Amino acid sequence: MTDKAKVTCEGGSMETSEPVRITNRRRQLLSRSQASLVELVLRLESNARLTLAHFRELDATEALARDSLAASINLAGDALDARQRLKDQPIELARRGGIARSENDPRTKLRAKAKQQWDRWKENPARFRSGAAFAHDFQKHHPIIENTKTVENWVSQWEAEARETAQRNRAG
Repeated sequence: MTDKAKVTCEGGSMETSEPVRITNRRRQLLSRSQASLVELVLRLESNARLTLAHFRELDATEALARDSLAASINLAGDALDARQRLKDQPIELARRGGIARSENDPRTKLRAKAKQQWDRWKENPARFRSGAAFAHDFQKHHPIIENTKTVENWVSQWEAEARETAQRNRAG
């Protein structure tokens, strides 16, 4: 095998077109160097593949951990929601029962009637001297109300509502 050679002299270097003879020794060295380079490149490629696979595996593991954490958080949230619903269930049941009891209570219907009479009394205040007198008279005509304080509390609420309405009307 022959190649062009670069010849270096004291005065400089120059290329020659004369064939240079490659000896067997040089061929062996060249062959070993090439084999070493090829081996090195293959090792580097293998390491790169392993590293890439390792990173892919880490990414997959991280994604799995992230998904697992999200699922755990959702499951915990669902458990808390279920626990809260179970906790709130008796409260909701009691609330509904209270509303139903209130709607079916004859005193609720009497409260609306008392409000109508109170409105008429406010139009003609000479009929009763005070809210207590109004409450006493209403309780006397409706014995289902056992205590005049019940009607007095209603009167207090209605008076407070009337004051708020008057203030809003003045301000507006």
